[in-house]
Amino acid sequence: IISLGVGEPCFDTPINIKNAAWEALKAGKTKYEPTAGDYELREEICKKLKRDNNIDVGVDDVIVTAGGKFAIYLAFQAVLEKRDQVMMLDPAWVTYEPAARIAGAGVVRVASSETGGFQPDLKAIRKAMTNSVKIIVINSPCNPTGAGFEESTIRKIANMAREQGALLLSDEIYEYLIYEGEHYSPGSEFDNVITINSFSKSHAMTGWRLGYVTAPREILEGMIKIYQHSVSCVTAFAQAGAIEALRTEESRQATKRMVKGYKERRAVMMKLIQQS
Repeated sequence: IISLGVGEPCFDTPINIKNAAWEALKAGKTKYEPTAGDYELREEICKKLKRDNNIDVGVDDVIVTAGGKFAIYLAFQAVLEKRDQVMMLDPAWVTYEPAARIAGAGVVRVASSETGGFQPDLKAIRKAMTNSVKIIVINSPCNPTGAGFEESTIRKIANMAREQGALLLSDEIYEYLIYEGEHYSPGSEFDNVITINSFSKSHAMTGWRLGYVTAPREILEGMIKIYQHSVSCVTAFAQAGAIEALRTEESRQATKRMVKGYKERRAVMMKLIQQS
């Protein structure tokens, strides 16, 4: 039995990223960092968001988090109250519902059809919308289906959320694992979006626990208050590795090699599944 259930890259973290963290550790980068994250790292995240996602934000609009999962947790804690609801599209990543429940919210699950390529069912989403829905979660490309949502579909969901006075949480951790088409970030044109990302899949850094989030300023302020009195900050020397991951061509080429490897393995698996 080969388990495909965990999103764990089989590649190692690129050596230049590990070396950057090691050099930072030797240089004494072992103290507390600002809760929002190293200023230089947030500058690099802003450049990345502009370059790859067409999201134009400043350093104060970004928080570095202990993994993408903690960014989701913080967002739910900052926004949700009892009797609020979170809408998610089934099949959905396993963490979304528990994170919403921990925040005291209910969950509305809207099914996506396999025959429709697991694209969101817009009619079903609209039918399920109520005043209690405060956040709609989308994850494109999606864990677990692998489906990349169509740009027009994401726009329509973002519009539905905005009309309802709700937020759209866009989990974009798999943004580089697209084999056909282009990735679209709704935060590039909608102001009601919480954009969450991570270094885990793009740079094979799952164990480093490094993510980041950009969102409307008032939401980030709420997230920071919770963050200060829980985790405090992300490990200092790990953030040096993240700077290297975003800044250098060596890191970008490493990501491209990984994606090429995933694409080749995907082709093999698809062939085996179709033959079974």
